[in-house]
Amino acid sequence: LWTLDIKKSTAVPPEEVRINLSNVINKITDGSKRTWTYRGKKEQSDSSIHLWNRITTRDDAILYVINRDYPLVDGIIAVYPQLKIQMDTLLSQIESTLPLNSLFMDLTNDEKIANETIYNDSTIINLLRSILTSYDSETSQTMVENLLLADPFCEYEIDIRDAIEKGELL
Repeated sequence: LWTLDIKKSTAVPPEEVRINLSNVINKITDGSKRTWTYRGKKEQSDSSIHLWNRITTRDDAILYVINRDYPLVDGIIAVYPQLKIQMDTLLSQIESTLPLNSLFMDLTNDEKIANETIYNDSTIINLLRSILTSYDSETSQTMVENLLLADPFCEYEIDIRDAIEKGELL
C-alpha cells in the first residue's frame, strides 16, 4: 500500500514499486549517459585515442585528465624533449582548472556551448599541415599514422589518405 502523509502532499510507493521505478529510470537515463560520455559514439566500439581520459578513483570520484600519450603531446615531447617538465606542468594546470562547475551549470541550463569545432575535410588537412611543419619527413609520416587513430583525425582517414596520395600533405 502507498503511504500518504497527513496533508496528503507526499506519497511513498511500496518498496516493490520503488525498485521497479528505479530500474525503469536507470534504463531511460543510461542512453543519455553514453551519449554525453562519448559525444554520441558507442562506448563498445570506440577505438580512437581521446585527448581527455575519464578516470574513476578508489573513492569513486571522477577525474578528467589529458592523455599524455595523445599523438600531438607525444610529438611535441619527441621534438623538444627539454620541454617535457614544462609541458607536464602546463597540462596539469589545465586539468586542475577545468571549470567543471560552470560546465555543469551551463549544460543543465541548456546553454548553447560553442567550444566544439566542426571540422570538414579541408580544415582537417590544413590543421595537419600546420602540425607537420615542425617535423622532418619520417617523423611527419609517423605523426600522421598516429593521428589517424586519434580524435578528430580518425573521422577523416579517407580524406587524409587522399591528400597524402595527391602530395598535398606529405
